[in-house]
Amino acid sequence: MPRLIAAACLLGSLGACAAPPHPVATAARPALAERGTILAVRPVPRRNPRPVRVLLAQLGGGPPATGNEEFIVRREDGGLLAVVQPEMPGLRPGRPVLILPGKPPRIGPLPSMAERQGAAQQLPR
Repeated sequence: MPRLIAAACLLGSLGACAAPPHPVATAARPALAERGTILAVRPVPRRNPRPVRVLLAQLGGGPPATGNEEFIVRREDGGLLAVVQPEMPGLRPGRPVLILPGKPPRIGPLPSMAERQGAAQQLPR
């Protein structure tokens, strides 16, 4: 009888050592692009620009030595966001932009209503 009780206790304790069931994986929702408006833009110098690039830029024979700009953007919810990315012509204060999610976030031009209507008129019918 004592062996039967010991065997029952041993089997009962093995069940307590079993691994718990794995949680069900949930799919992460992709982040969506937001809208915003550029409030300010400033050039950001590169950390270690190549001397050749600096020389060419000064002589007018190459791209600017800065290359990056910092954009201060007001999101639609009122929050502010600073984005440093390569220079993009046309992105100036007052311009509506799309804030593209990521690490780091990026911004891109949001077409104006006139630009969208012009593009819609060019579509084949």
